Amino acid sequence: MSVLALGLVAACAQAGSTSQNTGGDDDASTGSGSGSGSGSDTNHVCTMSCDDSNACTTDTCDNGTCAHALVACDDADACTTDACDAVMGCTHVNNNHGTMTFNPTGTIQTFAVPSCVSSLHIVAAGGQGGAAPGTIGGLGATLEGDFAVAVGQNLSILVGVAGTAGVGATGQRGGTGGGGTFVVRDQTILVIAGAGGGGYGAFNGSDVSAPGGPGQVVTNGQAGGAGGGAGGTAGNGGTTFSNSTGYHGGTGGGGYATNGVNNSDGSGNFGTPNTPGLAYVNGGAGGTGGSQGRNGGFGGGGAAGFTGGGGGGYSGGGGGGYSGTYSGGGGGSINNGTNQNNVAGNHAGAGTVTITW
Repeated sequence: MSVLALGLVAACAQAGSTSQNTGGDDDASTGSGSGSGSGSDTNHVCTMSCDDSNACTTDTCDNGTCAHALVACDDADACTTDACDAVMGCTHVNNNHGTMTFNPTGTIQTFAVPSCVSSLHIVAAGGQGGAAPGTIGGLGATLEGDFAVAVGQNLSILVGVAGTAGVGATGQRGGTGGGGTFVVRDQTILVIAGAGGGGYGAFNGSDVSAPGGPGQVVTNGQAGGAGGGAGGTAGNGGTTFSNSTGYHGGTGGGGYATNGVNNSDGSGNFGTPNTPGLAYVNGGAGGTGGSQGRNGGFGGGGAAGFTGGGGGGYSGGGGGGYSGTYSGGGGGSINNGTNQNNVAGNHAGAGTVTITW
């Protein structure tokens, strides 16, 4: 055996020793000591580092021998799964994760924030407007973001219904407005996705088919086509275009705070008036079609007759005008979350809400 090896053995295990020297942390535990008398009470130290480069152990020197005790990572929090990574040390991961998707039911639904959850990722899409002969209804907007919440809070969720298609009859070629999609906590808006407006189908050579207006990602609703009714602003409903001597037209979509503005005012020869979409705070029903018209989508969609109805949303879309393109305007949107991703006019069919935690 070499002189060096003999020296290490002597340093780490001297027979007859009754004392010990302990190290302090994960750094090298080294030191030296000297005894007196016969040597039977000599301090014994580790002459090499006891650090095992593992963040999950506490390293010490015990009577000349390295010891590696496991670190306690329990944070006494029932909402976390505790573990230890050899490099990072203790980790504490939230143990309540899930996803829930909401589809239209024609009612306002409720989501209760589960235990151990403090943030939700929400994706909301507005309903598509009703199609018309030769064209499509406007596509709904899609908005997503992250939202701070507290356990036990209730979110109210209205998922917009797609609009109803126009028909071949001359006076009823407009699609109805789609319903906006709303996610609200008490009176606090989290996100509202605007719906598409109803399309318009041409019936003679003097006009052209036109798709409904897309759901917007700005807060204002879109005006109806062909100089139609104005889109709503600041959470208010869109306006119905006046046509007092002709066919009943599409009506304005409802906003968050107020209904669409005005019934259709066509001639009594073409049935009874269509009504505008209702505001979210008033229940969010779609506008009611008159005796010859069709109902708007739940979520504030405007009803329709000859022209397209406005889409529901944070601010409602306007009803279609009577010169050239007669389609309804798309509804406006709002997103109060962080890490937003907002896209106008990209969602086909009925609205949806997906919540992930």
